[in-house]
Amino acid sequence: MKDDASLFQRILGAFRPGAGANLHVFLSYSRRDLPLTMELAEHLKRMGCKVWFDQQIIGGQQWWQSIIDHIRAADLFLFVLTAESLVSPACAQEYDYAAKARKRILPVLAADDVDIRLLPAALQQIQVVDVRHRADAAWQALEQALLHLPPAPPPSPFPVAAPPPPISPLGRLREQVQGSPLDFPQQAALVLQLKTLLADPKTATPARNLLQELRGRSWLLASVAAEIAALLDPAGSDASSAPVPADIAMSIDLMPPDYRNVADVPPDQLLLYEAQMHDDLLEITPHLPYLDALRVGAPMPALAGGFTWEFPRLDVKLVNNTPRTLFFTQAVLRVQASEPIRDTIVVAHADVGRANALHLLLVNQGWAEITGGEVHFNVLPAPDDALRRGVPLTPPTIGAAFVHVMALPPMTEGRDHNQANLDLSTALRAEGVYTYGLEQADILKGRKPHAAGPDGPEYTLRAADGRDVQVPARALDDWRGRCYGPFHNGAALIAGEARYTTAAGQRGISRFYAIVYLSNEYLAGAAVMPSQQYEAELPVKQHDYAVRVPIAHALKTGEADRFTIRLGSPQSALHHLIIELHYNGGEVSSQPVMLHLFVPRSGKAVGR
Repeated sequence: MKDDASLFQRILGAFRPGAGANLHVFLSYSRRDLPLTMELAEHLKRMGCKVWFDQQIIGGQQWWQSIIDHIRAADLFLFVLTAESLVSPACAQEYDYAAKARKRILPVLAADDVDIRLLPAALQQIQVVDVRHRADAAWQALEQALLHLPPAPPPSPFPVAAPPPPISPLGRLREQVQGSPLDFPQQAALVLQLKTLLADPKTATPARNLLQELRGRSWLLASVAAEIAALLDPAGSDASSAPVPADIAMSIDLMPPDYRNVADVPPDQLLLYEAQMHDDLLEITPHLPYLDALRVGAPMPALAGGFTWEFPRLDVKLVNNTPRTLFFTQAVLRVQASEPIRDTIVVAHADVGRANALHLLLVNQGWAEITGGEVHFNVLPAPDDALRRGVPLTPPTIGAAFVHVMALPPMTEGRDHNQANLDLSTALRAEGVYTYGLEQADILKGRKPHAAGPDGPEYTLRAADGRDVQVPARALDDWRGRCYGPFHNGAALIAGEARYTTAAGQRGISRFYAIVYLSNEYLAGAAVMPSQQYEAELPVKQHDYAVRVPIAHALKTGEADRFTIRLGSPQSALHHLIIELHYNGGEVSSQPVMLHLFVPRSGKAVGR
């Protein structure tokens, strides 16, 4: 490899100032390439760039946080490509964070022993500036790259979680070895991590020392002790797992998810898995931008539905270089430990069907039980644009001063138990909404008027001052509008945070903002899963008949419910119907339904 430092010395004087034009440049490099990086930094400064790299961290600073802060502030992330930087965990995490933060990235090839074909796939798509040879041409290429940088992409609308500092895990593992007794899954996971470090020449000695120390702990289980003995003395062990023969190649990677048929799903609500190699360990972790932002304290909009996800698929590749045919008949997954991840993910759900008036639905998407807490929030006017489907809601400012507070009930395991449908009537009344008047209007929707008045059929409604007033049926919408008070469009923007405690005693905060409608457009109950499913068969070539479906539902005051009725027919038919629900003392009817049923003559129906 040629002398890279001398290369930069030769081209240093040929540079024309101004190409950098006050560009803030972050240099990502390996410490072994420090002389080369310092030359490059001087080079860029003469171009007019403001350059930062970690040699400028002063004593007492939190070094990794300082690096993250400077990546956030940078206009350009310049990756110095050498054999050392490409295997550096710190460089990998810096590059990954810069890519997620939508920073412009410029890879600079600075060493001969780098194979461009082995770069990360995303990095291969960026034009690499080659400064290894021919000083004048290399310098001109770098200058032109800075002069013709693409426009800066818009910043990510959601905060990007900073990766953990790339520190050696040995200190943390030593604390586990010397700490309180561990159960089997914890012991197995500890040995697996030490086994990985044992295979790395740079960490083999301290990993072996920790294994020897662990073997002397009185609480160590016999099966784990046997595995440690096999690692420390492979020749003396009777381990049954033979190494993979050199002429049979096997690799495992992660297959990307197939979301080609997914439409109208916000990208931040698509679950992706990421695979990273740590020496010989393949680590697969989930990445969901919505949750990443929620975990760092960003206020998040209400979900219009659930997240879109699929389980990860492992991509197993085999190459047979033996002279004989091999028949692989079984794949055995030997699992050392499986432990549940109990986290809390409290999110607001949007009232898409306008069927949950005056309420806010909070759902715990995690697997930890919430024993209770409080919801602090403000009630703001809802922008008119935000009520149109497909128009994103601008995040409001959520500060520390909240006007309203209410209790958050427990959110436990079980269907519908992981959610809390909060009644905001008290807070909305305090903001000037006549909630009882709106509830009256929703109840009367679809019912016959009480009497005939001079202006046509009339309803009897209770006004805010306690008087009974006669409201013409055609003026029911005007009545509803007066009940809205200051919220002229019939909706309020709720912005706040849920403060909760888990069954394990951990505390958490989730910030949210959501549109809450003041009246229902459809009387379909709260936005919960159907509690029952019923079925009915409709005959053909009949008129004026009734099909009775036994149901059983009890609703207390303020409660809501939801159920389904699957309708079938012996053949394709057009049905006109309404649905009546009978209760003790009366009945309530639906709007008319025109049902086109298509029943193929062949094939098999899903369900009955």
